[in-house]
Amino acid sequence: SINIIMGQPGTGKTIFAEQMVFHHAKDDEDGDRRPILYITTLSEPSAKVLMYLQRFSFFDESKVGSVVHYQEIGTQLTQNGISALVPFIEEAIHTLSPKIIVIDSFKALHDLTETPQQMRRMLYELTGLLTAYETTVFLLGEYTDEHAQTLPEFAVADGILQFLRSSLSTRDER
Repeated sequence: SINIIMGQPGTGKTIFAEQMVFHHAKDDEDGDRRPILYITTLSEPSAKVLMYLQRFSFFDESKVGSVVHYQEIGTQLTQNGISALVPFIEEAIHTLSPKIIVIDSFKALHDLTETPQQMRRMLYELTGLLTAYETTVFLLGEYTDEHAQTLPEFAVADGILQFLRSSLSTRDER
């Protein structure tokens, strides 16, 4: 399935995705020991994500590189545009065979597109690739309600999870 985790910055999208990743990095009862792939695009480099993660009790350093694989595609995206994403993921599918793929931030890809048609074409190719393969995909992004009504990834999503933050007197609540 293809799922979107949406919300403004600071609502907990990345932390939630990381908790999910490390929860599923444990040996599955059904015997599915395939790895998990976490791809960073143009939001934060993997080194920063890993440094921040070390503060959390769910983080298991022994899983990094063996069960949980972090890969960056930011450089390829800035050099070659969004067309670099599909071959990158196709190669990862052939070499790692991941059961879960997280792309953080997918929304950032819109900053690199020249036309909406270019994004739709890439999304069509990506959806075809991911649908043919037995994996669960999470597309993270700083999406708003308006984006959910207009951007093409919402048309292909099987599930959408929205994170919100609201002010409660002197503090914020997620």
